[in-house]
Amino acid sequence: MPDYIKIVSADGKSISESDAGPFWHSLRKGLQGGALNPLHVMSQSHLQERDMLNLIKSMQENAVQENGIIKPLDYVKKEAIRLLSRIVFGQDFSNEDFVVAMNHTLHSLVRIGGFASLADAFKIGEYLPSHKQFIRELEIVGEQAANLVLPYIASKPSKNSYLHFLTSQGYGEDVIVSAILEVFSMAADSTAATTAWALAFLVREQETQEKLYREIKNVTGGNRPVQIVDLKKMSYLQAVIKETLRMKTVGPMAIPHKASKNTSLMGKKIDKGTQVMVNLYAIHHNSDVFPEPYKFMPERFLKDVNRDASLGDREKMEGSLLAFGAGMRVCAGTDIAKLIISFSIASLVNEFKWDCVSEGELPDLSEDLSFILLMKNPLEARITPRVG
Repeated sequence: MPDYIKIVSADGKSISESDAGPFWHSLRKGLQGGALNPLHVMSQSHLQERDMLNLIKSMQENAVQENGIIKPLDYVKKEAIRLLSRIVFGQDFSNEDFVVAMNHTLHSLVRIGGFASLADAFKIGEYLPSHKQFIRELEIVGEQAANLVLPYIASKPSKNSYLHFLTSQGYGEDVIVSAILEVFSMAADSTAATTAWALAFLVREQETQEKLYREIKNVTGGNRPVQIVDLKKMSYLQAVIKETLRMKTVGPMAIPHKASKNTSLMGKKIDKGTQVMVNLYAIHHNSDVFPEPYKFMPERFLKDVNRDASLGDREKMEGSLLAFGAGMRVCAGTDIAKLIISFSIASLVNEFKWDCVSEGELPDLSEDLSFILLMKNPLEARITPRVG
């Protein structure tokens, strides 16, 4: 197991790193069946809607100071951290200092972990001074995360919180800190990055943005903010999100798996314990499944528009869209990730028209791969408040 994984997962005691045994099943059930239970998450809708109104107000104020220009990634990431904090610690969570500190910790984790993980691919990298420096820095980040979480462990957590489940199982503090850090690290950056990618596509594709705005306006009446209950009525919004996840899959190589037994694939022998990587990027850009795979076309996922399958076999494309993985180890936070992304995009398009910073200067879609697929140059856009 790579050094960086040992540091952030309490020697592999996390959902993503542990084998599918009793410990894994217990941890996943406690998260997915408890804290991430759809009814529990929906009970917090009013809090998420309140946070979004504050986010929009903050964006407006800062845009005025910056001649209408905004960098949305950090706003959306903090919004995700607020929601995740209530799921982890309880609905009464309201510590903005924690949100800021966790945002900083996650930024460091992604930055350092991306370099440290190179040693897993190139074994000689373990002996480079730079790698040892990254590991030392990662240990510091691990200590920062522990210092943020430990005070909450000492308190009496809400019964519906993930922390309550973790403490009720008698896990050690290192496992509890690792499990909580995993929730933030797997969800906050990925949802914020996907939202930023979607906004970048919408800036580049103004016709698509206006089509999405018309759908949102038809649902809200054009005179109020988007509400959580509105999202299920927005089919074009969901198509935009699916196409974004296909084009810019946040985890293009997925989370590494291991073969649980000796097997073979297409005639190639695979021994038990062999690490297996799934190239989701290749799957999502397979022209046999997705015609014109490098073109942003949300319409390919719409039943009424793509009725004749001229944009691809919709059923086949849906089955091949594996942005959150598949099978037993599919991402436990799939539903909440979709909720955060959907609500963020719908709200931001409802409130603002998104344009290039300068006319003709389209957002750069270059990629920066570390733990997740980020924009090499974080999105900057010019926002204009909608007027009806």
